Amino acid sequence: MQETIAADLDAAPAPRHSVRKVLALGAGNTLEWFDWGVYSTMLPFFSGYIFGGDPTAAVLQGLGVFAAGFVARPLGGLVFGVIADRYSRMTSLILTIICVAVGCLGVAFLPSHAAFGILPAVLLLLLRILQGFGQGGELPSLQVYVAENAPRHRVGLWSSMIYVSGNVGVIAGMILGATLTSLMSADDLREWGWRIPFAVGGALGLVAIGIRLSMGRDDDGTSGPRRVDAATLLRTFVADRAALVRITFIVAGSTVAIYAWGNSASTFAISFGHITPKTALWAAVAAYSTSAAFFPIWGWLGDRTDFRKVMIVGAAAVTVGSIPVNMALSGSAVNLYLAMIAMIIPINTIQALEPVFMSLMLSPAARATGVGITYSSVAAVLGGTAPYIRAWTHEHLNDMVFSGYVTVMAAGALVALLLSPSVRATPRRAEVDDSATARVAAG
Repeated sequence: MQETIAADLDAAPAPRHSVRKVLALGAGNTLEWFDWGVYSTMLPFFSGYIFGGDPTAAVLQGLGVFAAGFVARPLGGLVFGVIADRYSRMTSLILTIICVAVGCLGVAFLPSHAAFGILPAVLLLLLRILQGFGQGGELPSLQVYVAENAPRHRVGLWSSMIYVSGNVGVIAGMILGATLTSLMSADDLREWGWRIPFAVGGALGLVAIGIRLSMGRDDDGTSGPRRVDAATLLRTFVADRAALVRITFIVAGSTVAIYAWGNSASTFAISFGHITPKTALWAAVAAYSTSAAFFPIWGWLGDRTDFRKVMIVGAAAVTVGSIPVNMALSGSAVNLYLAMIAMIIPINTIQALEPVFMSLMLSPAARATGVGITYSSVAAVLGGTAPYIRAWTHEHLNDMVFSGYVTVMAAGALVALLLSPSVRATPRRAEVDDSATARVAAG
């Protein structure tokens, strides 16, 4: 695989780079993460409006819908991955943002449980499934696009910017939610105020669609079919099966951890930690803003050292820190902020370099499909269920159970990274060093 990946990237035409293109690519990712932040922060307010009944039960039902939306992600990863491999990366990115934008805007117009019974809950589920379908292809297609088209000496930095744009979306969603909780009464938020962030997200999505349509084609000049047939995709999957297994464990570790300690942490603190919504949301905004500043640093370090080694440091920190940080968590905003950054910063160390690491581990013929299916399947099975599992174990078992779960997942990512080849960037290309794998096989 070493020669194939190095030759593929080295032979690619020098891409055309601009600030406008980076912003255009990040717009859709920003919207996706904005939706995550908005859904999580507004859930305590709209859950009763949509589901009715007991407030705690309504929140759990809302978390269940959040998880159910992830069921469509593997299908989205497959469909849009094939589109990206057989046609163009940009075609896939345009279609995914349409799904996400329509789903977000639709939530803003849902009726109440009091007036229509179960119908609003069903509609919410369908809209989240549509969003999940689009999101299943959005991030993987973007990850592959950036890995293939970034300047070779800055591929790690560009990779990290994917998650900078994502964090901008989460922060924007949380700031909007925190502002609304500061300016509006709780009753107004439950009645109609929760619709505002979803309407804003839908409008931003329409703008993102227009921006991506104006980009036209991939940087390698691809605007028509890539002519990668199904048989080639299948053969490539078989050849890359060991890499796909390693990628699965790496993504599992980072995904469970970020869903537990990222945007859902404020929801957990509001619903079960006895922290006021305004306090919890502003603490989460501060935590995300602090951690986002570190993303370019991790990308820069990866470009100058070794992507794998930087990711190993992050995985080890999450493995060691999950249980102690959870034990130190209390009911104050400052404590919530410190706990979140203590976990999010090392998680971001893995995430910042995941796009280029995953992409370069796979053969180019089926790169988008491989990343799409793997990433989306893990997100569906483990990521989307993490907030619900955390809430359920808190109610029925013990918080330490979930902390142990995060620790096990992070340890799996650490082992997978230790067994993976080294990936580093040079001024002309990114390359894979199989010496680590060879040493493992020999040992």
